[in-house]
Amino acid sequence: MAGGAVARALGPVPARRSGLRARVLRRCVGGSTSVTADLFSLGGRVAVVTGGAGQLGTEIARGLADQGARVAVFDIAAEDGGDEIRTYGVDVTDRAAIERATDEVTKQWDVPHVLVNAAALDSPPDAP
Repeated sequence: MAGGAVARALGPVPARRSGLRARVLRRCVGGSTSVTADLFSLGGRVAVVTGGAGQLGTEIARGLADQGARVAVFDIAAEDGGDEIRTYGVDVTDRAAIERATDEVTKQWDVPHVLVNAAALDSPPDAP
């Protein structure tokens, strides 16, 4: 099928796109933030953050929790994070420890939907 035949079969694609854009703009311009809130909501999702006790990992874990995710932090230096952030003392170089912690998270909440690898990414606070 030639390119023109495909375009005829699909119909006026640019018109459909502009109509969709207009509907989305009407929703957004109307002052509703529910479109973006729903788009970025992690409610009911489970996230694992490796290195979640470090500077960057801590902020990522908080951000995920703020969006509704239940967060499991895997870190050697794990500290209690509250109800929505649970910590597990895991050395990410130990495969068996990762598997045990993942099994525990799955039993407590659900299979993880999000994985953020932040282990060993931080510099000490006084680093140049």
